[in-house]
Amino acid sequence: MPATSVRRLSILVCDDEARFRAMLEQVLVDEGHDVRTVPDGHAAIAALEKGSFDLVITDMRMPGVDGFAVLDAARRTPSAPAVVAITGYASIDETVLAIRHGAQDYLAKPFPIDRLLEVVATVTRDRPRAPERPAPPEPVQGFVGASEPMRAVHARLLRFAPLDATVLIQGETGTGKELAAAALHDLSPRKHATLVRVNCANIERTLFESALFGHVRGSFTGAVADKDGLFHAAQGGTIFLDEVGEIPLDLQAKLLRAIERKEFLRVGGTAPERVDVRIVAATNRDLETQAKRGGFREDLYFRLSGFVLEIPPLRERRDDVPLLVANFLGRFAREQKKPEPTISEDALGRLAAYDWPGNVRELENVVRALVACATSETIGTGELPPRIAALPPQEVGTGALPLDYHAAKEKVVSAFERRYFVELVQKHGANLSSAARAAGLDRKSLREKLRKLGLKIEGRTDAPP
Repeated sequence: MPATSVRRLSILVCDDEARFRAMLEQVLVDEGHDVRTVPDGHAAIAALEKGSFDLVITDMRMPGVDGFAVLDAARRTPSAPAVVAITGYASIDETVLAIRHGAQDYLAKPFPIDRLLEVVATVTRDRPRAPERPAPPEPVQGFVGASEPMRAVHARLLRFAPLDATVLIQGETGTGKELAAAALHDLSPRKHATLVRVNCANIERTLFESALFGHVRGSFTGAVADKDGLFHAAQGGTIFLDEVGEIPLDLQAKLLRAIERKEFLRVGGTAPERVDVRIVAATNRDLETQAKRGGFREDLYFRLSGFVLEIPPLRERRDDVPLLVANFLGRFAREQKKPEPTISEDALGRLAAYDWPGNVRELENVVRALVACATSETIGTGELPPRIAALPPQEVGTGALPLDYHAAKEKVVSAFERRYFVELVQKHGANLSSAARAAGLDRKSLREKLRKLGLKIEGRTDAPP
């Protein structure tokens, strides 16, 4: 029964997997839509040149002509259909690139049917016809993660960015709320205007109203001239209110007015001034509970929380630790003009086992110090801070999700080899001759393998078997 979608749509489905293509067709036809399916990019482009569609759903990685070419073709057609990209890789880089080529949303395989229908309804509901959408820049540096929780964050971030709606970012200190706010701005139509960052906890209470909205001369002692506030500076762009729960209760009504009416009064002023800014707020507090207890205005909370982006703590996405560590090792090696070190599997496992109360920011500071103090090519357990080195190592994912097949395979094989040879040499008491014989290798080959993996074995490496 067609109940999910707002109207009957003409939909083009492009995917090189026949079963998957047939499944999409059946689901969409059952919802009352007119569906045409094609097996590759060539056929999709030909269909777009000959026909008119409301929506295109296309796989991104196909032999020959890929999904990006289909997106470009859809953008050039007079009907300007909405486009949903399908990817089996869920890389933030690929999804941002897809949106740059014109996609309104994306789906990561596998996805539930309800999610497909939700996206179809959302991207086509009251959608203005436009030949092209602004191209967003690359994602913010350091906003890294391929775990399930972070894939969900990336998806919501990409959906929220172009909406021009108020967004509330929630998460513990150090999870990356400021990076998420910057990404929302950089991926939005306001990207060419200013992003103004305001830490509400750092503004003196008596100066708060003036800091946000400005003041007129003579409105208080020291106001010797008219002065613009931070909302003036953000005109046409985005204002990021970090630690929004710290805003004094008596000033929250003024912020609510700025959100609802898009206008404000300077301190001492009598004429309302119009403001065109997008508000992104962030907090590490439970604002809902705070509002129920009277510590935060409920009406302001409801205005801020229409779109909520929850950033998970690092302890809930430990599989992202290898990706984050690799990112930080490369960055800090470049900053410090040093060779980029590797990190032993054991040390990486202990980093993943730690709960990181300071989240990604704490991990970043630890890796910065490790790079600065590194005296060899490989960072081992002994170089970790004592609170981390004392933990038993934890098995983590490979972090292979954002990579193509060959890179992912190489990463998995490397992790296996490292683990295998460490256990092999330990089992044979660091006797390389005995270990080599057990592995079916000669001692020279084993030594070379250990060298390539950055493993330094201490003990009777040359003792006879």
